Amino acid sequence: MNNKILRLAVPNIISNISVPILGMVDMALLGHLKSPLFLGAMALASVIFNFLYWSFGFLRMGTTGMVAQAFGEQDENLLTNLFFRATIIGLSIGLVCIVFQSGISHLGFWLVEGSESLKAEAVRYFSVRIWAAPATIGLYALMGWSIGIQNARLPMFITLLINCLNVALSYLLIYKYQLNVVGAAAGTLVAQYVGFLSMLFYILYKYKWLRIHFNLRAIFNSADLLRFFTVNRDIFIRTICLLLVFNYFTSASAGLGADILAMNTLLMQFLMFFSYLIDGFAYAAEALVGELIGAKAYTELRRLIQRLFLWGGSISIAFCVVYGFFGQNILHLLTDQQTILDEASAFLPWLAILPVVAFASYLWDGIYIGATASKWMRNTSFLAAFVVFFPIYFSVRPWFPVHGLWFAMIFYMGARGLLQWLLLGRAIPILKRNIEDI
Repeated sequence: MNNKILRLAVPNIISNISVPILGMVDMALLGHLKSPLFLGAMALASVIFNFLYWSFGFLRMGTTGMVAQAFGEQDENLLTNLFFRATIIGLSIGLVCIVFQSGISHLGFWLVEGSESLKAEAVRYFSVRIWAAPATIGLYALMGWSIGIQNARLPMFITLLINCLNVALSYLLIYKYQLNVVGAAAGTLVAQYVGFLSMLFYILYKYKWLRIHFNLRAIFNSADLLRFFTVNRDIFIRTICLLLVFNYFTSASAGLGADILAMNTLLMQFLMFFSYLIDGFAYAAEALVGELIGAKAYTELRRLIQRLFLWGGSISIAFCVVYGFFGQNILHLLTDQQTILDEASAFLPWLAILPVVAFASYLWDGIYIGATASKWMRNTSFLAAFVVFFPIYFSVRPWFPVHGLWFAMIFYMGARGLLQWLLLGRAIPILKRNIEDI
């Protein structure tokens, strides 16, 4: 069981970590130009793209859960229908984004703050990169399908290909052809389509039965489409709740001053780096839980969940130790501004306990996705945001405006995991018996 978990978790961890590391290279390329305007423009436009694409991340998660169950049932017809259904829907969503790019751009840049010159450059970046939407969102479908059939290496290699190609093209277009933000956007655009087409053709070549079982009528069967959209709708709502909490955290930090915003942005990297690692095990949970439910191997399912929590608990304790003893050293790697370092040291204790409080919510998300228990994941996310995070923060804000943010975040992450554990018997009825063993 441990080998199965690691075989899926490790490639996903590598994929997760490669994205921010290579993304920093892209920023560094613009950051070394004469004007800081270009880097700021990319950062501003990236806020809109992050919100847009993270909102459609449900397609990756919803696809993984349903595919994993079909994989457990060894149903090639259903796997084929899910592959083409998810891919067609992903491409269609991307095309809608292109058609409505003007409205998305106007609304997005109206909501974010920035000078007119900064926004003008950001619009140039946006107007090029938005054309990658079909490839970007289509990749969610392909990666979700691949993880669902327990081929985690393919998404890893495709992610590395996209990021390396993106960096190489951006370097060429920015420095040799002096295209600045347009060059950075064009590099991303080309890399996304190369990645999407490479993955699409590889899957169709490797899994030849996809072409044999292709049936357009079955792909667009109304009952199956309804279930597909219901699962993804619930994950979409869950994701919006998550976005509201994290975006409010940033917004509230900005309202407390530039130094507080900079400090909390740096400290949030501690949580983000932990999430890149623990998400690898959550992805493994999606695939393995779905497979075991599809195969009706319920005893193995309980054993899997226990092993997942042993791994997650061990990793979270290790992060707590590292953050507790070496948090200050990590901060020095991120910034050399003494004012921010002095401010941040008082908040490191929150980061030291956050991993052990938060890890369960990541793993339960993976388990719920694999079980396609999306309604319950949606409900727990809503309750954690609007019954825990916001009420707690507004209650303590008058006395502890900055510490209150981290205090509320700790309770939010803990509440998500606790609620999902408490509702496990309802969300996944087959686990109702002997639930105290999990």
